[in-house]
Amino acid sequence: MLAEERIREFYRMFDAEKVLLTSSFGTNSVYLLHLISKVNRRQKIHFINTNYLFEETIKYKNDIARDFTLEVIEARPDPTSHAITREEKTYKSNPDLCCGVNKVATLDAVLDDYNVWMAGVMNTQTDVRKDFDIFQIVHNKLKFMPLADYSELEVQFYIKSLYLPPHPLKAQGYGSVGCTHCTSCGYDREGRWAGQSKTECGLHTVGGGKQTAKNEQQMKSEKVDLVAL
Repeated sequence: MLAEERIREFYRMFDAEKVLLTSSFGTNSVYLLHLISKVNRRQKIHFINTNYLFEETIKYKNDIARDFTLEVIEARPDPTSHAITREEKTYKSNPDLCCGVNKVATLDAVLDDYNVWMAGVMNTQTDVRKDFDIFQIVHNKLKFMPLADYSELEVQFYIKSLYLPPHPLKAQGYGSVGCTHCTSCGYDREGRWAGQSKTECGLHTVGGGKQTAKNEQQMKSEKVDLVAL
């Protein structure tokens, strides 16, 4: 079944008001957003703005929202916690913690308000995602990934054949786009945390989400250690 058919069937069972659809407005995002605009424009899009994103991504998000007539809700991290990551440059010293504070905790703040979480992740993106099913139970919540069995090549083929607007950084050699400090040029996700073993921000790992308390405790601990020094 093609992704559009999956999405149509999905909305026969679930009301858009109870579905949390997250999008990074990255290099592959426009295909799923295009399908949503065709099938159910009542669906709101949640966009996690870490305050570290490329200006091109913000503009792209605004352009897509306007052109596809989509309502985008911008979610931002806790200001105090985010300020610490900026002051202490945790994106360098502890990128997992930085992602946990600015991405995962931000998702946690809204996840409980919905019955279903929809995301555009694909099996081919990372080893962590290779066994994802189209439907999974995550944190006692149903997660719907209509593009799970699609490849990067397939999605890019649809984007080009449908003349959908590409992310502006795609033409500059960015296969995947995240935060400015942790993204460089590279094929697919090769440019994400380049030179590190890290491949995931934490949103879509088995333990992704529902880690707010852990992240806050670690942040307090690191802050105390830094003050002690």
